[in-house]
Amino acid sequence: MRSLRSPLLPAMLIGVATLSCVSEPATAPSADPPAQFISVKRAWRPGERDSVLQFILATGAWGEYSDLAAETVPQWDSAVDVIVNPAWNPPAPASGVERAPAFQATWGTAGIDLRIVYDTMPGLPIQRDSLNWKLLFWWNPADSTWKGYVVDATTAATFAYVTLNTTNFNASNGKSGAGGGEARQRADSATYWEANGGQWRVTSNGNYGGLSVIASGPFKGGNVQTGLMGGRLQAVTMPRISGTTLPATQNITFDFSGGIYSQRMFCYFTPITPPSGYSSCTGSAIAGLVAAARAGRAMTTLSAGGPARNAALVPAGGR
Repeated sequence: MRSLRSPLLPAMLIGVATLSCVSEPATAPSADPPAQFISVKRAWRPGERDSVLQFILATGAWGEYSDLAAETVPQWDSAVDVIVNPAWNPPAPASGVERAPAFQATWGTAGIDLRIVYDTMPGLPIQRDSLNWKLLFWWNPADSTWKGYVVDATTAATFAYVTLNTTNFNASNGKSGAGGGEARQRADSATYWEANGGQWRVTSNGNYGGLSVIASGPFKGGNVQTGLMGGRLQAVTMPRISGTTLPATQNITFDFSGGIYSQRMFCYFTPITPPSGYSSCTGSAIAGLVAAARAGRAMTTLSAGGPARNAALVPAGGR
């Protein structure tokens, strides 16, 4: 499995103790101009759902959580496309400026709502902890090395606009604020863009179905269910931190209020006893959690080896 390695999200070990499994009401959105990109649903083409599943598993399009696709993508009852909004009014192109492809129509997207309760191994003098993150992933189906995300540290199912500032998010050890990034790991140019401007929100997050047991990966043994998430990326700014792939700065406005599929994950690590109907996580992520607890839960210790700021996309280890 492959992981998006920026300074903050290599293993993304997060969650919350409150377990609400019902559909949550939407947060009323503010008035916004038409976004450049929107999400639309359509029927699956023959063989397409399985192709999407295999792409996510093979390329790690959801970072450390790509294994969840094996349980959740088969439950998606339709495809979700990113398209150019017919109501969007594009600015006039700058003369002589050539831009490489950035976030655009045909890219794939998915949301993840992570609720993980964890503790150190028995006998260690560290108190239990739990966090909760909301994430949005996207990936380029034409370039398996190119993918990105945004994340908000929140226990709320939905939230109003939050400013993306990855520097501050990292400084809080992933416990407050929002951050994100995009990476393209190519031999000729390993490029990393970091989100340090713009906003994002989640206005709907619910309709989650029954629980499945996670069969493989770092959170093996935990539980996952599939629902729908809606929201918007508003003028998200991502300056290029390293590498040479154009553009030097990305700007993304994507309205997914029409809904994208979302995976809600529950993971309880020993010695936490899961509630009735849930199971214990037994995957390799426990080692990262213990290491993080011993190091004061610094985000940079949440995966084996510790990520480098400019590492972009690199293998995250075997299952």
